[in-house]
Amino acid sequence: MGEGLTRPAVRTGRLETGRPDGKYFLRHDDCCAVCGEAVAAGEAFYPDFGSGETFCEAHGRERWGEE
Repeated sequence: MGEGLTRPAVRTGRLETGRPDGKYFLRHDDCCAVCGEAVAAGEAFYPDFGSGETFCEAHGRERWGEE
């Protein structure tokens, strides 16, 4: 995770640090806010830092109008 996402990650309580394999990590241990599908580490996901919700790849693309 890049340093540009650290502030919103801290604001939503999702920043992890202190791991041996990197400096910053975004915790996304919950499920997609739309379909309830679990988002596993290493899978694409879309965080909404305004609401604190997480979306799976399909619903994140749909929400942000990506194809």
